[in-house]
Amino acid sequence: MGWNGFINDNKSERSHLGNIILANEGYVFFPKKKLRINAQNFKYDKKKLTLSIKKGVAEFTENKIKIYADELYYDENKSILKATGDVQINDVINDINI
Repeated sequence: MGWNGFINDNKSERSHLGNIILANEGYVFFPKKKLRINAQNFKYDKKKLTLSIKKGVAEFTENKIKIYADELYYDENKSILKATGDVQINDVINDINI
């Protein structure tokens, strides 16, 4: 499967520590899932294909659904997104906030 996204973090430095990528203040986009995640801090594990995010917003661009959370965790293998902490979900199309 492999890494299907990219991190754009022009405002800060990115660190590569073997199988781990650390980045700040940017976004990652998964084109196949139409998922964009903006966040203050990213940690991507290239071996496990997992992404851990602090203070982020996940947006499913096709469905117009946004998930705001203190922490987000995305498992690329399982296509599972978990949100924890202070979480808000916004369905833009149907004007619903949870």
